[in-house]
Amino acid sequence: MNEFFLLRNYRGKGVGEEAVRQIIEKMPGQWEVQTNPTERNERAKRFWRRTLNTCTNGKYSEELGHHPEDGEKLVFRFITSSDQGE
Repeated sequence: MNEFFLLRNYRGKGVGEEAVRQIIEKMPGQWEVQTNPTERNERAKRFWRRTLNTCTNGKYSEELGHHPEDGEKLVFRFITSSDQGE
């Protein structure tokens, strides 16, 4: 997955969280999500923190990192398994 966004009409209704949950359940393994760390991106940062907390039972890491082309990023890392929902 390269980019993830929702049309404005679908934001705040749980659609994004459900989509992320289904994607990571169907594709277990090591994941990394990067987003812009600036104050202008607070809504996206809150979304990823809330969603990953729910989808991973709080088992994710968060740190600032550097992308060679895009500069500074907020990086979330987590691992999912095929039996996570059991």
